[in-house]
Formats: sequence, structure tokens, C-alpha cells
Amino acid sequence: MPNGLNVPNEQTGLSRRALLGAGASGAVLFTTAALSVATATPASASQVGWLWCNQCQSLWWPGNGFQVRCADPANRFHNSTGSGRYVVFDDRDNRGGQTGWRWCAYCQSLWFAGNGDRGYCTVNGAGGHTSAGSRGYRVEQNASGQSGWTWCHQCNGLWYRLGATDGACPLRDGHFSHARVGSGDYSLNLA
Repeated sequence: MPNGLNVPNEQTGLSRRALLGAGASGAVLFTTAALSVATATPASASQVGWLWCNQCQSLWWPGNGFQVRCADPANRFHNSTGSGRYVVFDDRDNRGGQTGWRWCAYCQSLWFAGNGDRGYCTVNGAGGHTSAGSRGYRVEQNASGQSGWTWCHQCNGLWYRLGATDGACPLRDGHFSHARVGSGDYSLNLA
């Protein structure tokens, strides 16, 4: 589950020592910043609140309460103007779709970890995304909901291909667009 304790210091602006020194009050702060999971039954686990960035076209998690670096070289942080709140389903959900998706604690994006390639991360660069602290997610293919979501084989992120542009892939500092070669057509539901 995304939480502030797994986020690199560069993102939070806090040192590890300051985080540890925060004690119980710090734990409460980070616990409330993380989004709770609807777990009425394991078969319907989902996470609500993912956003689309209108600059890089990526899906990202804003629930940790800090600004997240965008791959678009002209803009420093993600911009969610025009975005709905998206629902991403847990691997335990029985809807079908593709498993193997994870949240990256570095760049806060949803990325595909099921092919053994960590991709290219906006924050961690060629070191790739991390799945540390992430649960497993499932993304529906050719289903109801908003279609046009695509996997980028360069960065391994999920991005919206029907936007005004093909966005900015973090590969080579965002000077290249996302690439949809080899991707299926994914669908996301709005909350």
C-alpha cells in the first residue's frame, strides 16, 4: 500500500532521522495520508483516488500529500487539472484483467512489474521503479470504463493515449513520448 515511509527523502523533503524522530505523531500523519482500502470482501478490494497527469499523460498516486515529479521537461510536477478520481483494483479482485501492476514509491506511478523489467522511473532513472511497499494491482483490458489507457514499453508505466499528446516518457528526461508498441487496450473506472 502506498505510504510516506517508503518514499525517498528527495520527495518528502524530510530526512530519515526526522521521520524516525517524529515518533507516534509522525506515524499518525503518514497513516492518514495513505488511502484506505475498501475491503468489504477480498473479492472487491480496490483503491480510489489515482489521478491522470495532463502533461505526461501518466496515472499517478497523490495520496501521500506531496508534489510528484512529472516526466514532462517543461513542467516540474504533475498537474491533475481535468482528471477524475480513478479506481485501481487489487489483485484479489475477481474481475479479470491483467495482474502484475505495482505502485512505485519513488515516482508514485502505476507500472507493470510482470515482465521482469523495472522500466525507467522519473525519480530513480535507469535504476527503475520499485515495488517496495506496493500491493499487487489488476488493470482491466477491453472492459467497460474509460478506454485508451496503454502500457509504455519504455518506462513500464500506464498512460492515457487519447489525450492531446502522447505525453512525456521519463526515458531520456521526458524528451520522448510514451510508446504503445506491444500494449493491450486498458480501461479504468472513475470513482
